[in-house]
Amino acid sequence: MPKLIGLFRRKDGLTPAEFRDYYENHHAPFAVSLFGHLFAGYTRSYVDHGDGQPAPGRRAPEFDVVTEIVFADEAAMEAMFAMSAANPEVREAIAADEAAFMDRDATRLLIVKDHTISLLEHSVRPGMDR
Repeated sequence: MPKLIGLFRRKDGLTPAEFRDYYENHHAPFAVSLFGHLFAGYTRSYVDHGDGQPAPGRRAPEFDVVTEIVFADEAAMEAMFAMSAANPEVREAIAADEAAFMDRDATRLLIVKDHTISLLEHSVRPGMDR
């Protein structure tokens, strides 16, 4: 199943809570209204900013959310891209909505495919040599 991973940063002036609120209550329902019939899954994982100070030896996170859109197959993913490409009103509406809460210049999109190894099949059992 192909996935589209989005790394998004909030626009200047928004708190993490405001960013999350807008995403959950405006942008995600908007995306689902346009393309939800093509999604097999749609997950948003928000960065825990804690007290706002990075742990010693670590940099502050560059993004505020990791979004994962799962498609049943390549055709569904391509259909989403085609719908957006064919309709300037859709593209403009998406861009305007994103601009309301995201730093669009910081956006990173990745198309990925899972490759999973079963931990049960490959675990070392006590008394067994590998």
